[in-house]
Amino acid sequence: MNANSEAPWIDVRQFDENQRNFPPEERARYEGRHIAWNWDGSRILASAPILELRAILAEAGHDPHHVVYDSADPLLDAAFARPEEVALAVNNLYPGA
Repeated sequence: MNANSEAPWIDVRQFDENQRNFPPEERARYEGRHIAWNWDGSRILASAPILELRAILAEAGHDPHHVVYDSADPLLDAAFARPEEVALAVNNLYPGA
């Protein structure tokens, strides 16, 4: 437990596994936006321009200090993505390519 909060520390292995298993087509819906993942990486809680995201999380009842912030940038994601994710990102950026 983190001494400064009631939430446990993030389990990085579980988070990474859950994020890898997150459907690429669903993540593509957030392309170009900043996103906030739940603590275990299994779902996206909110997305918005970065300056608005914390307020949106707080309004929805989520503690902005207990999420993992990320950017749904297809070019950055391609560096770490599975082949099917890269293909989907390229198709979204360049339809018919």
